[in-house]
Amino acid sequence: MRNKIFLAILLSIGMMSCNKWLDVKPSAQLPEDEIFADEQGYNDLMRGVYTGMSEKPLYGEKLTISFMDVIARRYSNTVTNTFHGYYFSAYHQYTETQVRLTINGIWSGMYARVAQLNLLLSKIDGGRNVFATEAAYKKMKAEATGLRAFLHFDLLRMFAPSYVADPQYKAIPYMKDFTVKPAASLTTTAVIDSCLSDLATAEAMMADTTVGNGYTFNIWAVRATMARIYLYKGDKANALVYAKKVIDGKNFRFVNAAEVNAANPDRVLPMECIFSLYTYGLNTTSDIFFTETANGIASPNNSYLLVPDATIKTVYENAVQGYGGDPRYKLWWVAGTGSVTRYMAKFYKIATASQYRMPLIRLSEMYLVAAEAAPDVATANAYMDAYKVTGRFLPAAISTTSAQVLTEIGKEYVKEYYGEGQLFYYYKRNNIQVPAATATGNALFVFPIPEDEIEFRS
Repeated sequence: MRNKIFLAILLSIGMMSCNKWLDVKPSAQLPEDEIFADEQGYNDLMRGVYTGMSEKPLYGEKLTISFMDVIARRYSNTVTNTFHGYYFSAYHQYTETQVRLTINGIWSGMYARVAQLNLLLSKIDGGRNVFATEAAYKKMKAEATGLRAFLHFDLLRMFAPSYVADPQYKAIPYMKDFTVKPAASLTTTAVIDSCLSDLATAEAMMADTTVGNGYTFNIWAVRATMARIYLYKGDKANALVYAKKVIDGKNFRFVNAAEVNAANPDRVLPMECIFSLYTYGLNTTSDIFFTETANGIASPNNSYLLVPDATIKTVYENAVQGYGGDPRYKLWWVAGTGSVTRYMAKFYKIATASQYRMPLIRLSEMYLVAAEAAPDVATANAYMDAYKVTGRFLPAAISTTSAQVLTEIGKEYVKEYYGEGQLFYYYKRNNIQVPAATATGNALFVFPIPEDEIEFRS
């Protein structure tokens, strides 16, 4: 597997956009001198990382729309239709052939992206002089370092028990070098510490700048990821510190009523996205799973990802006074034939570039982290109010106990992150059984590492 990943890196670099490289070196030779001869070469390599992340085996589908939400039991028909492409995934049969191929593809795809980042980082200090400014060099190095931590943390959340379950579990390798040499797995605690160290390095090198289009791993994504990891670790004090940094930075805002009620609304809510991927073809992928026709023909029943209308209304508490106007119900769900089922419309095609935006971190998560990490119920309610009342046009929080706060937070994870793959991680972090799942413990929450990797674990 490791040699396959190395080969994939060489091929992906060889296929980058600068055509001048293609005719200079033999196709089997890595043209490093030309790749890193100027700042554009580094930019192209970083763009290749984002492109790889946005492909279907990773965040373009499996880690967001389909596989990760299937194993969180988001979609009803994957459980009842024995011919559905995700039937075995819905029952957490991780060793079944097709499921295993999906998981192996996630592992190899994520580590391939890490290897690209490590290649860039192995060259950047020696190539410092090719950058137009010192700020550009620092930004590139920080972005790559922070993104490496982001990818490793998601690998940890998939391939190891949660921190609360077993902090000393031999989890995954944390790769910092561009090499095919096998690396031993670190404990969950050590991986988390490595992630936080990389993120702290990235934060120290990045300027407090605005986010641009949100498609790069900017300083706010660094801080949001740190908030996410600290909460996973159970360090609520630091989770609150970093969530507040993002909130108080005021670089993001919640959707407003005019935007919700627009004739052609931007359903993905880009103004709320701290970090996203530009995922070309996302709306086409969405059509396959969430419409009755795709590319002008009827979609096969074994591809649909459906939710009963009654379930969606229950999730969004439509019958509860003050909750019937939740903008997410209006924007993200459309009725199927006969209105018996609902199709998720979050990624439907619109006439802007946002039709290609896959959110990986949202502003809403920072408010939920802050509420969960708050030192008392009153403070937690204040964060929930800022999110629910301002952002989702819902009644104010009325929790009087910490348990009630956690219940409200759990409801919001279910409502907020359809198609974004975050609910499974929420269940795992809190050791909450996935609804109606027959698997439990590690059989439910821990993906098997590819068989040809196991020999390198120690």
